[in-house]
Amino acid sequence: MEADKPNLDVSFEPPENVVFTRNKFVVNSQWDRIIRWWNDGDHSVSNENKFMVPFHTFDLKKHWLRTDWKPVGSFNLSKDLLTELKKSKNINDEFDKAKNHNRRLPDLNWNSLNLKRSPTKEQATNVQSMISIRNGANFSVPGAGKTMTTLATWKFLQQRNEIDKLLIICPKSAFEAWTEEEPKETFNEQVNTQIFDGKQILPQTEILVTNYEKLENENYLQRISQWMFKQLTMLVLDEAHRVKGGSNSARWRACRKISNIASRVDLLTGTPMPQDYSDLRNLLSLSWKNV
Repeated sequence: MEADKPNLDVSFEPPENVVFTRNKFVVNSQWDRIIRWWNDGDHSVSNENKFMVPFHTFDLKKHWLRTDWKPVGSFNLSKDLLTELKKSKNINDEFDKAKNHNRRLPDLNWNSLNLKRSPTKEQATNVQSMISIRNGANFSVPGAGKTMTTLATWKFLQQRNEIDKLLIICPKSAFEAWTEEEPKETFNEQVNTQIFDGKQILPQTEILVTNYEKLENENYLQRISQWMFKQLTMLVLDEAHRVKGGSNSARWRACRKISNIASRVDLLTGTPMPQDYSDLRNLLSLSWKNV
């Protein structure tokens, strides 16, 4: 028997939305105020019995349920939503640990990589730092070796069976560096690379490279997503400042879709916030959800 008081059922709808559903005791005036608050003043769906907000928004504002709604009525969080909230907390905890500059860096067996050239002290520290955290970011100046250290990071993680393939999103001008120059100059053994042009992705491909413009094509995006689902994929966004626009940018939204599939995300750019701090947040929200 349903309790004689207003109630909200709150559930998770993949890939990243939260749905509110009211019972018959939530009157229209209450419903209108609820929708206005959760949607920053927009109440265009106030005549419906359901409305949806992004999970990121819910995670930031969930305290409202206890502080503002509980004195008025009750609420139920679905099992799936509780699971997502736990995942989000774990990611946020890991992000806080990643910000700790005093964390212990792991010892690495560089000989196992069979590198053609030895990393500098700074490059070695960068790789150790990247290996020690769940997702990475390298904001070094141009010429510091971001490509080489990223390849070394990938190879270490591949040897530990934490990652299999490498997906690079970059400008066309960087294609040759990722597919020819850097792999040959970094490793003694051959690495199978491929530029994705919409044709078949070869099964032996280890490093798949494409550009940001391609991601705006839904068919291309779907093909890449299907490839990523087949194995543990490390996603690298090279010159990541190109998608600093956040959710208003089609390219950012496309990167968000594939970052949700990736086992790991690394950001490479020498200009992480060319305009203001929101640029940096938009980038980090691709590698660390809800930060």
